[in-house]
Amino acid sequence: MSKQSPLISVVLPAYNEEALLDKHAREVETYLRSIETKYRWEMLIINDGSSDATGEIADSLDAEFTEIRAIHHPRNFGLGQVLKFGFVNARGDYVVVL
Repeated sequence: MSKQSPLISVVLPAYNEEALLDKHAREVETYLRSIETKYRWEMLIINDGSSDATGEIADSLDAEFTEIRAIHHPRNFGLGQVLKFGFVNARGDYVVVL
């Protein structure tokens, strides 16, 4: 019986990132696909109460990719709380923050 490959959780905090979120999340997704022979992965996009279209973009990525999860804060709690929330929701053996 072979051991299952390690799971990497990528936590991506996002606050008013509509100009960059889609492009950057796709670049990270492309890289993670390139290492799938060694690692399983998930990406958590944590929308920290953005007032722009960040939440909608995160939801769109969540709907498109099964490995991406969009999580939303109702208001801006700051980076520290976003990271804590990301760590609590990460399922991975390893957690990477971008």
